[in-house]
Order: sequence, then structure tokens, then C-alpha cells
Amino acid sequence: MNLRGERFISHTEFIRYCKDLNVHTYESELEHFEKIGEMLPVARVNFPQYDYWQVHQLYSVQQALRKNEAPQYLALEDRPRYSLDFNRATADIDAKMRSNFDALSFWITMYRRERQRAFANVPDKYGVKRLDDSRYADNRKRLRNHAGTVIDRFGLGRDGLYRFLYRLVELYESYRKNERYKLADELSQDVFDLQRLIELSLCDDFDRISDELRRISTNGAEGWSARGFKLRDAATTFRHLDIATKERDYARDLIARVSARSSADLEKLECQDWSFTSDDAKGLLAYCEQEGLGLLLTALGGMSAVGEEEYRHNFRRVQMYTNLKNALTSYEYLLKSLGEKGGYKVGTTLGSAIPAAMSKQPWFALYIKKVNSTLVRANSEEEFFCNLEKLQKDRELQRTKKDGYWARMFLITHLARNAAVHLYPKGDRYFADPFGATLHAVVNAACYTWKLAQSENWLPSESSDGPK
Repeated sequence: MNLRGERFISHTEFIRYCKDLNVHTYESELEHFEKIGEMLPVARVNFPQYDYWQVHQLYSVQQALRKNEAPQYLALEDRPRYSLDFNRATADIDAKMRSNFDALSFWITMYRRERQRAFANVPDKYGVKRLDDSRYADNRKRLRNHAGTVIDRFGLGRDGLYRFLYRLVELYESYRKNERYKLADELSQDVFDLQRLIELSLCDDFDRISDELRRISTNGAEGWSARGFKLRDAATTFRHLDIATKERDYARDLIARVSARSSADLEKLECQDWSFTSDDAKGLLAYCEQEGLGLLLTALGGMSAVGEEEYRHNFRRVQMYTNLKNALTSYEYLLKSLGEKGGYKVGTTLGSAIPAAMSKQPWFALYIKKVNSTLVRANSEEEFFCNLEKLQKDRELQRTKKDGYWARMFLITHLARNAAVHLYPKGDRYFADPFGATLHAVVNAACYTWKLAQSENWLPSESSDGPK
């Protein structure tokens, strides 16, 4: 039963809604909490009515009751001396929090009704409705007006909005820590709705909101937290509620690690003119999103993990293989996309795109020599492993230092792409050193290609004249 955002829910519906979120209650318990003043309904017309967010208040009261160690064998009506201290019982959902939730539910109602109005007369195409530019602008204007109405009606200012957002993110973290995943998922939607209210009322975009939460976490959260501690990084928790942002952040971090290793490797080869900055990574990932190449972000982001749960998921072998295969495929798409914008006839495969776009690079002669020596063939697992080892130990590539380094990165990427088309690894060997070498190569190839596209003005936004 999806009642999130709803106001004035009947007590029977509220009980069912709580049950769906694994917060079990019953009518006599709600009556008892109302009687002792711990949780009051928002209205009473013959029967009590509740707002959706009171599921969080109910859970808080139940947890406080357990902490107060009231004997569980006693009936509720026989527990008057175990009535909870108000401040303790509502440490998570205090009076200010309840007022903020009331404002949020009011905003959710206005937002949903405006959205229904905006799309009511929009024809669908392929089962999808989209607002044209005029209707979108009108919808945004109306939503800003509604956001202003909520801010004025409930007396919310910038400080109050960010306090509320910080508290929601903190409560979300608490739910996750205590394995209350359904409550956490439900609360994450409130975070998104509050984010939308902040964007429309304060004109703070997603990144600015993240920066403000990072400032709060860094400078201290005295007066912000009901629990007496601050989140280690509220900004990261907030950002990673959005899966696309989480993938982008993880992909950026992976690129940074690979680039740092590459810089160190090239320094050992007495080549110190290579760097791939955070701005470079940001530009590459933004281009992928803009051009519909988000598969690269998903693939690279899927090869990072924070926490045991993500590690168990992301580093299952099937997941590792799928992400690496997608990274190789998406690099091929990236190279062809950038090459076409640079005016090159890149063909339909990675084997045709690399020669078309990279023929002027100083390492290309080495690359094509090894390709002609069949070192990128992978018609069997044994041939793949054999050619990979040859490329890693090739003395000519080692002797030519920087050129050999970059030729090897593109050769391994080419070899692995061919293997991904023809093979599926069955044993342990692939997921040891070969996996790391392949990942290192494809990320380096993507970074090199992006830097080349920028330096040679392949992108129309930078220059209308590209190499022919």
C-alpha cells in the first residue's frame, strides 16, 4: 500500500501501511500511545487519522519503549508507570521534525497535483508523456510558486530546510545501520522530495545542496543532530541515494585511482607529461551522459564498492565480468562517438576505430605492428591468456617507454574486447591478474582518448574545425 505523502489516513489504513514497512502495530497500541501523549493523531473525526510520516514517529516510540525496558508481559493499559519521557521517546521525531514533516507532506500533495495537471492533456508517444519547452517552463514556474507557498505557510527558511534535510539523511543512515531497509527506502523518497523543494525555493542545485551538507559534516553538526553525533559524510549519503550520481561518483573515483597509477608508471619511464585531472574525469563522464553513453559510468561504477553489502554484490564473478565487458563495449562506443565528431571514418568495430582515430599518434606504429603479429586475437581462452602475457612482457614495448606504454594499453583493450565477444571465462585465472590488467588498460584508453579529443578540438562545442 503506497501511502507515502498522504495526509489524514484512517487508522486502519495507517496500520496496514506500517505493516508494509515492517513496523507492526495495532489499534490498542495506537490508542495507548495517544492516551499517554506519546503519539497523537493529526485529526479525529469519529476515528483517529494519521499522516504517512507518523510511521517514523511510531517506530521511534516503539524503540524507546523497548529501551525503557517495560515488561513485555504487561498489557498496555497496565503500564502507566512505564510511560516514556517525552524527549527520550521522540529523539528522532521531535516537535520541530513533526512540523517539518507536515510541511513536506503538504508540498508532496501540491507537487503531485501540479504534475497531474501538467500531464493531463499531453499526448503520449511510445507510451511516454513529455512536456514541450513551453509547458515545461510553465510547470516549473507553477512549482516555484507552490514551493514559495509552502515556505511562507510553514515559516521555513534556508537554515530550517537544511536542518531538516540533515536530520532526514541522519535518520536514513540509522535505519540502514539497524537493517530497517523498508523504512530507509521509504524515507529516501522524502529526501528526494525535500531536495526538490530546496531546489525550487532556494535555487540550490543538486551539487550545491551536496556541498552544503558536506560543509555541515565537516564543520560540525551541533544543534543539527537529534542524536548528539554528526554524520561522517552526509553529502555522500545524500548523493548516493540517487543511483546515477552514485555510479558517476564511483566511476570518477575509479578513474582517479587508475590515472594516479598510470602517472606513477610513466614517471618511472621518465615521462612526466601525462596527467588526468578531476576536471578531465568530470568532463569525460558528463560527455558520456550527454551522448547516451551512460553504460560506461554504470560499468566503471559497478567495479567499486563501499561497505560489505556492496562488496558482496559487485564482486561476484558474474557481476565483475559483466561490468568489465560493458566497460570494453562502452569504450568502443565512446571512441567511435568522439572519432566521428573529429571527422574520422571510424567504421563499426574497435579494430577499425583505433586505426582511424589514432593513426597520427606516436605509438601507433608499434600498435599496428603487434596487431599484424596477431597479438590481439582471442579465439580461445588459452590464446587470450597467451597474447596478454606476451603484450605484458614484450621487450620492444618496454624498450620504447612512453610509446610502448600507450601502445600496450590500446593493444590490451583491443585484445580484451575481442575476448569479450567470443569468450566467457570459466575458471579462476581470468579474475586474477588478467582482470586487473584489462580494467587498467580500458580506463587508460578512455582517458587518453578524451584528452586527445580535447587537445585536437574534436568536440563541436570547442571548435568547429576538427582533424580530417
